Amino acid sequence: MQLEKIRFSIIIGAYETNAIFFRQAIESAVALRWKNLEIHVLDACPGAGLEAVTRKTAKDDPRAEYHTIRPKGSLADAWNAGIRMARGDYLIFLGLTDRLNTMILRYLSDYISGHPDDEIIYTDHDEIKDGSRTNPYFLPDFNKELLLGSNYIG
Repeated sequence: MQLEKIRFSIIIGAYETNAIFFRQAIESAVALRWKNLEIHVLDACPGAGLEAVTRKTAKDDPRAEYHTIRPKGSLADAWNAGIRMARGDYLIFLGLTDRLNTMILRYLSDYISGHPDDEIIYTDHDEIKDGSRTNPYFLPDFNKELLLGSNYIG
């Protein structure tokens, strides 16, 4: 698959979400300069002001879409709705306190180019405290038995 043809869908599920953390997550998604990208914000708890945060942060970015789903649903409902809406070749689930590295889509596309038959890709991650990366969490290579006992990829 050619690099520029890879379409990514970022799914941000929101349920009883802190608007400050949410703003940081969506800012990191909107900052990505990948043209073939869609960003779906699925709000399962409207009324928390996330629509206004989304509209202000994404401004006129046509890649970002805000969706209200069944009020008082769960975060799982929001993620599942995002899966149904996504049109990308690969889905990226962005947690409410997550931030994306500005080069992540380039890193992923490079990996995909070298491993076109892989269907699931997961990455290591760090915590960010006071603006510094801490507590790196290095994930193992795929291990079916370990995955059945511990969901280390999601």
